[in-house]
Amino acid sequence: MPQMYLRRFAEHRGRRQHELTVRRTVGIDAPFPAMAGNILAERGYYWGTTLEGVPHHAVEELFSQLETNAKPVFDAMLDAPEGALPQRWPLTVDERLRLAEEFGPLVCPKATPGDCSAGG
Repeated sequence: MPQMYLRRFAEHRGRRQHELTVRRTVGIDAPFPAMAGNILAERGYYWGTTLEGVPHHAVEELFSQLETNAKPVFDAMLDAPEGALPQRWPLTVDERLRLAEEFGPLVCPKATPGDCSAGG
């Protein structure tokens, strides 16, 4: 789970320290504090190995870059003074283009424009 999303629900405890109250699925009645960086963290989930046996982190690096590039748009939506999903809606053309550029290929990887429609 990207920390940039979790921080919005956390208590700021210090530089780069954001604490939430969490629960495990086993022992659901026993909440406990945890830092955002330790929640839903699975190290190496997207790590891979090339055909030559060389380890790589290409997918994690791709997701990290996508999240970084889309962060200004998510900030505009989630950090508006009036709360999440601001009154200024829809997003600006630039914001919509940024999201489309970053996430469009993940939703519909076809190369030809118009191949992907809302219907699938």
